[in-house]
Amino acid sequence: MAKKNTNENYIHSCDSDKVRIEDNICSILNMGYSHEQAMNILNFYVFNAPILHSNKNDSPFGLKTLKSYGWIGNELSKLEGRLLKTAGIGNFIFIKCNTIENTLENMDLHQKICIEHPRAVLKQNFKPKIEENGIVQLLPCETRMECLFRHIRNSIAHNHTYLFENNNILLEDRDENETISALILIPKQALIDWINVVDNKICNKIEN
Repeated sequence: MAKKNTNENYIHSCDSDKVRIEDNICSILNMGYSHEQAMNILNFYVFNAPILHSNKNDSPFGLKTLKSYGWIGNELSKLEGRLLKTAGIGNFIFIKCNTIENTLENMDLHQKICIEHPRAVLKQNFKPKIEENGIVQLLPCETRMECLFRHIRNSIAHNHTYLFENNNILLEDRDENETISALILIPKQALIDWINVVDNKICNKIEN
């Protein structure tokens, strides 16, 4: 049963053995990637991360927009679908709230977890909008894909990464107060495949 004040659709239940997260800390550089693969991961997700808003120009320090890769507007939903399919995830769970602690627990991503089934819970930046009639809306400050790549960048940059014996990896991001703001469980190969998914949009446009 889902904890109170959480979405009842966000529950992971399986019979897989549970593994303690903290026993599997591992740097990206020690995960068995080739030197070239490891450098590609750092270059794409950290130094050239596609996390800038689409109305911004590419940063002189390397950060990019997904628009610069050819992903814009309705194409972003196609990108999300391809990333999900490549990693074997049903859906990314994006939550606009102050904490995602209960949802992480409901999704079996708390301390001792199921490592067999890829899944992801991410806190999405938002700002409240209060109407004169008192109605409050939560407006996203970033797109879903900007949110995803921001959390991946932070996880790798801060070395909050884990490797499990089945070659699934866990990417963890935390807020300034050290509260977990994202946990992304994916196959190790997905980090490489996702780079190709994003880059191939440009290749496809050139070929067409």
